[in-house]
Amino acid sequence: TLFPKTVATGIRHGTVTVFYEGHPVEITTYRVDLAYRDGRHPQQVRFTPSLVEDLARRDFTINAMAQDLQGHWVDPYQGRIDLANRVIRCVGSPYIRFQEDALRILRALRLATELEFHIEETTFLAMLATAPLLTKLSGERVGQELWRLAGARNWFLELQFLANPAFWKPLGVPFLALQPGLATLARREDVHQASWLTSVPENPDDPQKRALAGLATWLWIGQQSPEAAIALARRCGWPKVIGNKLGRTLAFMQEDPAQWSMLTWRKRLYDGPRDALSLACRVMDWSSRMDSNGSESRWHRYQEFWHNHPLPAPQFLTIKGEDLIQLGLRGQTIGRMKEALVMEILSGRFPNRREDLLAHAQEISQTLVVSQNQEPE
Repeated sequence: TLFPKTVATGIRHGTVTVFYEGHPVEITTYRVDLAYRDGRHPQQVRFTPSLVEDLARRDFTINAMAQDLQGHWVDPYQGRIDLANRVIRCVGSPYIRFQEDALRILRALRLATELEFHIEETTFLAMLATAPLLTKLSGERVGQELWRLAGARNWFLELQFLANPAFWKPLGVPFLALQPGLATLARREDVHQASWLTSVPENPDDPQKRALAGLATWLWIGQQSPEAAIALARRCGWPKVIGNKLGRTLAFMQEDPAQWSMLTWRKRLYDGPRDALSLACRVMDWSSRMDSNGSESRWHRYQEFWHNHPLPAPQFLTIKGEDLIQLGLRGQTIGRMKEALVMEILSGRFPNRREDLLAHAQEISQTLVVSQNQEPE
């Protein structure tokens, strides 16, 4: 009744969304959660006038603090002390907190990674003991935490935690594909967070770019296939473009651009996606300890071939479909002629000039016309 526009988004649990100055604000009544039905959601809630009772149901002490309108702190679980000491600690019994909601296990790992905090020992032991409950989580919920974890700047600092198979086995395939790479990185003493941040993500300040680069690194170091990358993205409910990009990145790595000829480089750059190819080059250079500025590095070759590319994309082909129709071509034959001309340009036999391409198309069009006339109706 206090606000002109509200939506009862979670009224059973006491939550109403208020639209204030164009922004949605969730307001929840103080409550106590009763028995949990599925390791994620309480079957019932009991409303309470006590803020301290409400804070008792929170996950970690740093999330169990409040301030009143006068600025006085309500901090019954010493969250401010843990915040100052950079500690992740459960409110009350960690075993009960994780049994209530298994997603809190992944959230603890993610918060420690994002914030560069350390997990208090009893809390971590409870995470290991309750890790089998992770089987109850949906792929989408796991995917939300995983994406933020992979996009954290400081995941290197938590490798010993992240590599623990106890957190991956309950999640099963395809999440298990990430563990071997993390374990390998945890054993390597010659890799550093700073070198990865400066050489692998396209933009180290962009968490989305970091997440994609992190996932590609873990999968590649763990010798996973493009199909495993696509399956992971699908299970996490990520946009299809993410799965496709991860899959193409792993496919380029399997081919190894260091072995490509000039024609193959030009063809791969022409076909794309170029951002997947550039990421593949940077990850492979970093994982093989190669200086990305060196003339033999994959990333250096990528930049060189792209800078000197004779036909960067299909829309830059100077000859058009109308030109080929005037030569008597039709249907699929037009596409085959364009493909032939593109290969002539990429191989360096012809420049991408309209008059040269028209003359060459005229020479070989008779062969294609005969071919198209022999095709069955």
